[in-house]
Amino acid sequence: MAVYGRRRVGKTFLVRNVFEDAFNFQLSGVAKVDLGGVYAEISTWRSGKAGQGAQIDLLIDRKDRVINICEMKYSVKPFAISKSYAENLRNKLMVFRTETGTKKTLFLTIITANGLAVNEYSQQLVQDALDMNALFG
Repeated sequence: MAVYGRRRVGKTFLVRNVFEDAFNFQLSGVAKVDLGGVYAEISTWRSGKAGQGAQIDLLIDRKDRVINICEMKYSVKPFAISKSYAENLRNKLMVFRTETGTKKTLFLTIITANGLAVNEYSQQLVQDALDMNALFG
C-alpha cells in the first residue's frame, strides 16, 4: 500500500489509526544504497513521552554500531535546513539517545526528492544525503 499526499495533512496519523500501529514499513527501490554487506535492522521510531517527544521517519540500526537516523523531506528544489529545523533535528537526536540509552554512533541522513542545499546547518548536522537518484537509480 502506498499513501501519497502533501506534507502535514495527516497521512501518518490516518495510517496509524486505521492499522493501530500493527504494520511494518517496507522499503523498495533503494537501488544505490550500499551498507557494505553490514547487517541492518530497519524501522521507525516514536518517542514514548509527551511534550518534547520526537518521531523518526526511518532508522537503520546497523551491526557495526552505527544508527542512521533518516529524515525524509519533500521539496521542489534542494531542501535547505533552517536554524529552527536544525534545532528540531538536534532535539530528535538528543531525545532518541536519551530514551533508548544507545551508545551507538548516530548518523543523520536526509532523504529528499531533489537533494540537500549545503549551508552551515547541513554541514554541522548531516552525515549523508540521498535524493531520488539514490532511491530509484
